[in-house]
Amino acid sequence: MAIYFMAFQMNKLFTHRLYFLFDLALLTFFASLYNTPVFSFQHYEIRLVLYGVGLCYLAFVGSQSSLTRTQLGLSTSGTRRAIKDMAVPGGALILAILLSRWLRPEWFRLGISNTWSSIPVRLFTYALFSVPMQELAFRGYVISRLEQFTMRPGIIITASALIFSFIHWPFGSLMMSAGTFVLGIVFARNFLRHRDLITVMTAHWVIGAVLLLCMI
Repeated sequence: MAIYFMAFQMNKLFTHRLYFLFDLALLTFFASLYNTPVFSFQHYEIRLVLYGVGLCYLAFVGSQSSLTRTQLGLSTSGTRRAIKDMAVPGGALILAILLSRWLRPEWFRLGISNTWSSIPVRLFTYALFSVPMQELAFRGYVISRLEQFTMRPGIIITASALIFSFIHWPFGSLMMSAGTFVLGIVFARNFLRHRDLITVMTAHWVIGAVLLLCMI
């Protein structure tokens, strides 16, 4: 009986609107850590530990709250439609990155030590840890929690994109923050329409991989 009571109380806690503010505070805290030398891209393995901790936290909160697999985008019923809907804006974003790299190469000098030998490892860890963590957090979880405040798509898309952009602010680049805001809008719009994380994860990885190669 005590176990059921505890589970009920935890469900009330994690589904409460104010708890979402605690989540945002955690995201802000982690963003501030990324701006320190210890958690920089030069110590990528430490960032991976943070990603792992973040995934465990989201899995725990998700299991204790009333969020469903469909809300979190873990259903594949809309994958085909989501891919078709992502093709044009995703392709346009990749072309914009390549054009920006050609016209303004200084925008891509972020002080990240990338070499051709390090690229395969970076791309692998990016796909395995960073992208799933970011999409589950910023699309699956954040958007589902924002829907508890409002059901207006414009507000949800803009708010989630701003949060996504803010987390990337420690890169110290206005271009990166503006770019991630646009990405956040495209990904959130697609997610709200189709509720499919696979598509936004794939698009995130491909666009991120192009950006990573442009930083060499």
